[in-house]
Amino acid sequence: MIQKIITLRGIGLLHDALPSGAVKLKRVTVIYAENERGKSTFAAICRALADGDGGLINARRTFSGTYDPKVHLRISDQSYKFENGAWSQGYPKILVFDSHFIETNVCLGSRVEASHRENLLEFAIGEHGVKLKKDIDEKTRRINEINREMRDKARLISQHSGPYSVEEFVELKPEPDIDTRLEEAQKRLADARNLESLRRRPVPEPLLLPEFVLDDFERVLSASLENVMEEAERRVKEHIQRRLDAQGEDWLRQGAIYLETADECPFCGQSIHGVELIEAYKTYFDASYNELKQIIQDELNRVEETFGEACRGEVSKVLTQNEAAQGAWSDRPNLPFPAKLNEEEIKSVLDDLREAAVEAITHKLSAPLSKIGLSDRLRRAAQRYAAMRARVEEYNQGVRKAKAEIDSLRRSLATVNLGELQEQIKHLEAEKRRSQPNIARLCSEYQELREEKSRLEEEKRTKRRELEQYTENLLRRYRESINEFLAQFGAGFSIEEMNVTHVRGTPRTEYQLAVLGERVSVSSQRDESVGRSFESTMSEGGKRTLALAFFLARLKVDQNLRDYVVVVDDPVSSLDSGRRRATRDALVELVQHCSQLIVLSHDAPFLRDLVRRLRDDEWEALQIRRHGDYSIIEKCDIHRICRNEYYKIYETLIRYLEEGPTGNESEIARYIRDYLEHNLRNRFPIELEGAKNLGDMIRRIRQDPAAYGRVGQRLSDLDRLDNFSSPYHHLAADRPPPPPDAELKPMVQLALDIGRG
Repeated sequence: MIQKIITLRGIGLLHDALPSGAVKLKRVTVIYAENERGKSTFAAICRALADGDGGLINARRTFSGTYDPKVHLRISDQSYKFENGAWSQGYPKILVFDSHFIETNVCLGSRVEASHRENLLEFAIGEHGVKLKKDIDEKTRRINEINREMRDKARLISQHSGPYSVEEFVELKPEPDIDTRLEEAQKRLADARNLESLRRRPVPEPLLLPEFVLDDFERVLSASLENVMEEAERRVKEHIQRRLDAQGEDWLRQGAIYLETADECPFCGQSIHGVELIEAYKTYFDASYNELKQIIQDELNRVEETFGEACRGEVSKVLTQNEAAQGAWSDRPNLPFPAKLNEEEIKSVLDDLREAAVEAITHKLSAPLSKIGLSDRLRRAAQRYAAMRARVEEYNQGVRKAKAEIDSLRRSLATVNLGELQEQIKHLEAEKRRSQPNIARLCSEYQELREEKSRLEEEKRTKRRELEQYTENLLRRYRESINEFLAQFGAGFSIEEMNVTHVRGTPRTEYQLAVLGERVSVSSQRDESVGRSFESTMSEGGKRTLALAFFLARLKVDQNLRDYVVVVDDPVSSLDSGRRRATRDALVELVQHCSQLIVLSHDAPFLRDLVRRLRDDEWEALQIRRHGDYSIIEKCDIHRICRNEYYKIYETLIRYLEEGPTGNESEIARYIRDYLEHNLRNRFPIELEGAKNLGDMIRRIRQDPAAYGRVGQRLSDLDRLDNFSSPYHHLAADRPPPPPDAELKPMVQLALDIGRG
């Protein structure tokens, strides 16, 4: 609770409000002040403290004042100060009912705008609800901020994302070998478009060197007639099979020895000339010899043909062709072309082998029956040739692999879909752009923002569901409590239904009034079908009653009210006597539930009636009164103020007539209406009950003049006095200048004459 007001300077009429020092407050503090003395300023200071709003104080800086705005309050044993344009700290546990509350949460004049329904919801849902709503609002603010940041980044990313959307582009995951893959795809597209040209390019062929089997060549060199006897053996064995038995072979072998030197058969003595079998043997032996020579000659021919000029020419042809093919495919460095061979080296090896082999076979040909061995030269040439063939075979493997890849390339290009390949290249180009450091950073930031937004949206949905459930339960109790207060005030209307709607993400209350069984829309738009609206239905007193019911109902349903200071400014302005009593009773009940109640009013009897229902030790009465051009705050005796107010006014008017003007002519002019209101209300308490001012009283009297005796015959004088005095009750800016004594004195005399009977 606010324990003490220590300093209050430089704010509105409260320029130096505590000339006698600090004033203490109690759990219930009533503050009496006439209109325009600073009540609303004090309420605004309390609201500014609750909001921590320094601007509200600075905006009320005293005109032409000598002090800067300064406030020092003692609340719950802690100091709260406003100086140098700012609060040292805020104290949010203060709730203020005043004209600002009405204009912010209920209506402005006769209009109920969307902002009123939004603010009313925030007020109704209380501390817990406001915390949830602020959390939602903060998440909404951050989401909107993220959306702006994402739009800015998306605009930059979109300059590089084609043909993809920004969302698709940021999800691309470039591979480390993107440059290679892109180059290959671009090359493949170019190849596909030039397939016919690729088909005309030469391809490598393997170099086929003839095989030289040294063992086979050696057998030719070592061949003799012994080798040819195999044929003779066949014939002899054939003869033995036909003519002789198992021992026939030995018998013929022995006899054949004698045939070498004899012309007669060694067995029968007959001549062997012309014997077919013997001649066959001789012929046979002659053919085998010739055959041997032919074999040797054929081998010589084979060596010269196989390893001669034709072979040399084939080597040149193939190597030249393959070199041309490699040059034609030079734009394909990845093709596995083998390293080039040394043509002259190959020919040299061929020549060495051929020459060594020809030399050996020629020697053999000169002595066919002689067994010729392999020369060292031939062995070395054969080894070099075998090594060369191995190198050539390794070369051929590369050739075959290159050729296979070329063939595969040609086949694959024949089936290429150019459209799909172009799309693939666009994708790879986008991937490459995506991998550039500045764009990658933009995309990462965009993804981080998107993830944060997704998380915040989920948290917001969770909080909103929590708030909606909380609000639904609260508003049901809130509406019931409002209607209880309206019934207590005898309002004649009630809240028919109260719900929450969301417009562009902003929640607000939606409610309707029920007046005599008919619904009235709380909207700034008139319902043309029935001609009813809030403006046409609600009187000023009804609007203030509704606002007060909203305020008190919120306090009633708040479970944490015990920690709050409640400030109520002019709660009974524009209310009739019945509602004044109901308001008093509601405030007395409120005292039991809040930490502190501060009530400000220009109606001293209302404040007196309020504190009469409290223990003397739990309340304090203060007064804001005029002091020079400004106002001061001091303790007061509210009972004495109520008891002497009428007499004070009467005494001031008498003194003016007796002593003349003393510079207080405007005050005297204002007192004329105040005197008549007190006088008539005391003389006709029942007839004028609920009349708010002299104008209301005159209208009542005019309805039945006879009921008011001689006063009923003075209506024209009453009108004249009301018209004269009322302007001096206006705000200072609208107030006329002080009246001259010659005009004022007759008016005072007329008023006293009517008051005396």
